[in-house]
Amino acid sequence: MFRLSGIWVLLGLAGALTACETDVEEIGTTLRKSALCAVGGAAGYFAGDYLADKFAQYVAPEYQDQGALKAAFIVGTTLAMCGAVVYVGESIYKNLSERGRENREKAINEALNSTESRTYEDPENPSYRGMIEVVEVKDDVGEDCRLVEDTLASEESSEKVYTEYCRTADGGWEPQLIG
Repeated sequence: MFRLSGIWVLLGLAGALTACETDVEEIGTTLRKSALCAVGGAAGYFAGDYLADKFAQYVAPEYQDQGALKAAFIVGTTLAMCGAVVYVGESIYKNLSERGRENREKAINEALNSTESRTYEDPENPSYRGMIEVVEVKDDVGEDCRLVEDTLASEESSEKVYTEYCRTADGGWEPQLIG
């Protein structure tokens, strides 16, 4: 029963945020973000519950206040997942057309090979313009890697993404997890 009440709290907060909006378009945006947050928050709630049990079992079995520990895990993962899902769902990169994505990939490969900045556009969404810049070259451990800053801007917003690429055996480039 408590698990469901947490979801209702998230939905209630979403409703309260929506009630503050007066513009129809803004209401739609707020509802979409709220729905994304509710989905991410629900997933975060269950992940936090699971992680708290494992943490308490293996790392802190002698910890006195297991309830507070569990609550902290649940709140933290709920908020983190809410934010992550909203970010992914609202990223302007998802609005690039197929040709825009192809132009972006071409610009990334050209920048990686030359280490010079490159720009790209989305021909189907003329207000979308991007810039690729190699901000760091790493070759100290025998690997040829580059950290790339990818900035995409439209009339409404701008977003930056950082990705590390390393050269593969066939001479291409592969994105890496940044850790």
